Amino acid sequence: MIKSHAKINLGLYITGKRSNGYHELCSVFLPIELHDKIEITSSDKFSISATGPFGRTCPTDEKNTMFKAYSKLKALMSTKGVGLDPVKINIQKNIPSEAGLGGGSSDAAAVLKGVNNLYDLGLGSQELKIIGAEIGADVPFFIDEEPALVEGIGELVTPFKLEHNYWILLIKPSKGISTADVYRQFTLSLTLKNSNVKHTEHLRNLCFQGLKKAEELKTLYNDLESISVKILPEISAIRAYLEALSPLVTMMSGSGSSVFAVFDSEPAVDGPKDKDWFFCKTKVKRGHYGHH
Repeated sequence: MIKSHAKINLGLYITGKRSNGYHELCSVFLPIELHDKIEITSSDKFSISATGPFGRTCPTDEKNTMFKAYSKLKALMSTKGVGLDPVKINIQKNIPSEAGLGGGSSDAAAVLKGVNNLYDLGLGSQELKIIGAEIGADVPFFIDEEPALVEGIGELVTPFKLEHNYWILLIKPSKGISTADVYRQFTLSLTLKNSNVKHTEHLRNLCFQGLKKAEELKTLYNDLESISVKILPEISAIRAYLEALSPLVTMMSGSGSSVFAVFDSEPAVDGPKDKDWFFCKTKVKRGHYGHH
């Protein structure tokens, strides 16, 4: 059984746009304890089955990132003259999709690691990250699942040691948001680009200190939030609900639609009963940075 964890973005600044249309960013990725559970067994035929709260919304065909992960591994091994037997993947889907939590990328990383172990392929974490980057920008981060400063289009991952235990309240409205839609509507003005140089410097310093000064988190924000709120105004209502609980900081994760609040200690809240929101109380996963 492999756990594939969700992530939140603490601060997200768009710093550039590549000729292929991909946006460059600078963000702190924090793995959280919310996770999918994945079981991989060898089989005579490749298959994916999904259960759990979000199993219904999980594709079981080639659209699934786990299928892509297995296919990339198979192609790589065949260049080394090694045939890869099919696998049967069963996932308990606990992370909602279109939430900005990286669930699909995390599942892909879990399959890369799981198949590598199952068939003893001997691929190191660096090799898995290179394959992961071909599947999706966030996949390399999920190979190690350590708190990290993430730059470029997601391929530049600098892990750091978190010097503080943070609690997270996470809420996602029933509707999701397509990342492609958000980026399509995003305009990187020169002013924003210039001010983001300062923000990324600040973010690097915070990571260097292991995010230990909780009050400094208040200064962070997410460049994509204003666009996502236009697409889905309910995000503002969730933000207001969380801000009323006096957290250290409240922010949308990734391109949305999840919003999270960060606390110093466990908040005594069970979530709103009158809304069809996905509610989760969880912690930041510390990782084992420095124990490699």
